[in-house]
Amino acid sequence: MGTRRLAASLLIALGVAGCAGEGPRTSAIVNDPEAIVVSRDLQDAFVVIEVDRPTAEMVSHYVRSDRRPGFFGNTRAGQLAIGVGDTVAVTIVSTSETGYLDFASSSVAPISTTELPPQVVNAGGSLNVPPLGRVSAAGMTLAEFEADLTRRLGEVLVEPAVIVQLLDRKSARVTVVGQVAAPGTVSINDTDARLVDMIAAVGGPTARPEDLLVRLSRQGRSASVTMSDLFDNPGLNVYALPGDILTIQPPDRKLVVLGAGRSNRTIRFDEPTVSLADALAQAGGLVPRRADKRGVFLYRNADPKLVRAAGAEIPAGAGHTVPTIFRFDLSKPTSLFAAGAFEIDDGDILYVANSLNEEIDAVIAAISPFVPTIDEYVRDATLD
Repeated sequence: MGTRRLAASLLIALGVAGCAGEGPRTSAIVNDPEAIVVSRDLQDAFVVIEVDRPTAEMVSHYVRSDRRPGFFGNTRAGQLAIGVGDTVAVTIVSTSETGYLDFASSSVAPISTTELPPQVVNAGGSLNVPPLGRVSAAGMTLAEFEADLTRRLGEVLVEPAVIVQLLDRKSARVTVVGQVAAPGTVSINDTDARLVDMIAAVGGPTARPEDLLVRLSRQGRSASVTMSDLFDNPGLNVYALPGDILTIQPPDRKLVVLGAGRSNRTIRFDEPTVSLADALAQAGGLVPRRADKRGVFLYRNADPKLVRAAGAEIPAGAGHTVPTIFRFDLSKPTSLFAAGAFEIDDGDILYVANSLNEEIDAVIAAISPFVPTIDEYVRDATLD
């Protein structure tokens, strides 16, 4: 009877285990006669990389440096032209051997200076310069406009010279927003025209540079660098161009945590650099007995150059990225050095495998309500 009772208990346990949970079973969905199932027999090839400290440092270095090559080149706009909306001041200087009467000092001076009131270049691209009337200015540099005015005024004045000043350039501006002291727009001039100049013009950052990203948006394309890299690397401090938008903000990266951790969730990071050790700590660490310390896996669509640098071969048919799994064996004494050196990237998935103990515990938990205790076996055998 004891054997029959054990067999019956196991059958009941299996039945209960199969019925556990809510909703239809997988087979009921996939094998439903009304279902149209689209599947492929082919499986995407992937690469598994065992991570030690040197590998972690190499991967992290690549992640940090890989954020820079996509940044914009150091292209200068050249001499900026006068544009619609710019405020221009024109000063006309004339000379004469007989001199000009200076009414302010009641004397005769060899030079006559006429300062015209500052003017805004109108929608037609012109401004008023007596005695010439309205003259076109838009599209010319300051030097070109000075030369053009000098030539034209020479037809009506004696040996004139012209000085043109650009008081406010609204046709070539950069917008700086985010965590800076005074967000707004900044005019580009011929001397202070780089990204750091634009940030300084709005009062600088309101947080530590190492905690901020600088995103440059230009002509439909955006790229980011850390502000500390921008300050430290002259090659990243490129020239600003008209219409640029600079956004200063903390980074926003996410990591999905699945498996035998404390909880399955998405963690968002606002620090420029986050290590795997940081991520595990924020996720609550591994659950004793349940988690397999040798089975901590990080999933990432990695650049083929990174995969090659790690010593792995690129699978046939790989595209722009290679499905890559980085494996960490946290049972090793030195494994935490690797976890501390490995930098998390945006969109990574961290999976902690279940240990064998967890699987055994699950089976025992499923059948324990139905399996008789030792006392029951003894009692049943005695009664038999």
